[in-house]
Amino acid sequence: MRSQHRGAKYIIQRFFIGTAVVQAVAIFASTPILVAWKLPISCLTIVGNVVFLPFLAVFIALSMLLFFAALFSLPLGPIPFAMNKVASMWTWLLGFGGNSFFIAPRPTVITFLIIGITFACTAFATQKQKTNGRRAVALLSGALLMMALLKISSIATFPSDLQPVELKKNKGSMKILPSQNARTEIIDDGFFNASPSPQKIATYDVRTSTIENFGTLEINKVLLKRPSYRSFEGTAALLRIANIHEVEVPYFKKLPSKKSWRSFFELKRQAEHFGTKFTRSSASTAFCKRGRNHNKDRQDSARSSSRRYKRGQPHKKEVGLRDAPPIQASHQLC
Repeated sequence: MRSQHRGAKYIIQRFFIGTAVVQAVAIFASTPILVAWKLPISCLTIVGNVVFLPFLAVFIALSMLLFFAALFSLPLGPIPFAMNKVASMWTWLLGFGGNSFFIAPRPTVITFLIIGITFACTAFATQKQKTNGRRAVALLSGALLMMALLKISSIATFPSDLQPVELKKNKGSMKILPSQNARTEIIDDGFFNASPSPQKIATYDVRTSTIENFGTLEINKVLLKRPSYRSFEGTAALLRIANIHEVEVPYFKKLPSKKSWRSFFELKRQAEHFGTKFTRSSASTAFCKRGRNHNKDRQDSARSSSRRYKRGQPHKKEVGLRDAPPIQASHQLC
């Protein structure tokens, strides 16, 4: 019994030591690449891999049992039940993570100096250790220290005096400006309406520009000045890759299609899921003026039609507001 207990203890220790070493080396190797490519780094990488590797091993083993049980016509009931339980627990644990654990340092000389110095000190400390357990602890401590220093440096070097960064594509634009508490604010003025898809714009344009210029994915507010299907889809994609505290949408009476309404309510559900405040505000002056001019043209057309009808001239049916073909949402904000 003692030998079996020692053997199980040795296997568990070896598993955790090997996992810690692999994770520490992977973090030191991947962090310069992620910083150079302007991609975020998760603080829960080490914990997540240590926790989810056993779940993955159990799930793969159950999948193999299910395959062979189906192949040899054996009872299948307990195996899918066990797989559902493992997947449910896996999903439950995923709920403890979030976008607030992301580190997004700017690709500056200070950032690469922190990575290089931390790696050199960790390598020197690891060589001084005599046992595998102490070497693993030294590697893991160095990786955690590097991530903590990157987080502190991104907050300390936040460019609060930087001018707003403006992104332009086709006829749309977007402004990214610094805010309080080392956060940013985003004002979308039709930038999501450009090609390619709004999901790609949020991932490759907005996120990359925010990390490159401000070194953070903490966003105080996202303001949509032109509500539309693509702006809703782009903001929903941005909610999944950044920590947004508030989404503000101007008030509108209707949208041009059912697809736009579905996208709008999906954005509200996504905001509720991530704990983001969703607010409605009055439309901007430019869009109110544009909407009034558009409605005025329709009213003038209706008056001219009624005059022709009174004079006995042939009357063409005018298109009413309900029968009108869908138009862009920016025309209907007021």
